[in-house]
Amino acid sequence: MKIGLFHLNLSTESGDPRMFLSLAKTLKAAGHEITIYTAAHSPACFPELSKGLDIRVISSKIPFETLTGGATIWKKITNRIKKFRVDADII
Repeated sequence: MKIGLFHLNLSTESGDPRMFLSLAKTLKAAGHEITIYTAAHSPACFPELSKGLDIRVISSKIPFETLTGGATIWKKITNRIKKFRVDADII
């Protein structure tokens, strides 16, 4: 079966990308054809898990770094609006 998986950020080593890549690796080992779509990817993020996986970075008009984080509530709100704009452009 062909399966497409989506994850926003696969550029830092943390629990969420590790679990996501482990799931993708397990599905691939079970015989499925896996394609991963992400906004940010680093080959240094769990290279042993991402090896052999088809990972495609979706480009955007707005840089990924501007969509995450935010020290103040105003920055978080504006980043959320920017994220919605990017999602609308992709869909």
